[in-house]
Amino acid sequence: MRWILFSFVLLSLAAQAPVVAAAPPTLITRLVQASDELEKSDPALDDLYKPLKKVVGFERYEQLQRRVTVLKPNTPVRAKLGKDFRVEATYFEKTDKGHRIKIHWASGKTVIASESQILRAGQPLLIKGPEVGKTWIILAVEVRE
Repeated sequence: MRWILFSFVLLSLAAQAPVVAAAPPTLITRLVQASDELEKSDPALDDLYKPLKKVVGFERYEQLQRRVTVLKPNTPVRAKLGKDFRVEATYFEKTDKGHRIKIHWASGKTVIASESQILRAGQPLLIKGPEVGKTWIILAVEVRE
């Protein structure tokens, strides 16, 4: 009989405990310059080196800008990357496959890329942008929980 009463008290306390809401996901946007003419790779891009090498093929990369933005469902957020580039992201929802998001990358009035993707947490989306001389500009987008 005591164990029933004890169980009831524990269940009552558990029901009254505050519910901790999950922190909203964040969007990490990085503007990267890729070139074999750079002296060395930026250590801030060590986590992206292999995916960048696979997409672009260069040996050296430099991070030009990095922005971290908190995402809210169905609310566009903007990240200005340097004086010329900007990213607008609209986060829709978390699914079983990942986070559904729309990315719109522009420079001035020129749209470089506009994509809807499902991103798994921690896996970057790399978008190859304009070629400037012997370098490429790449946008790296990642959702973190």
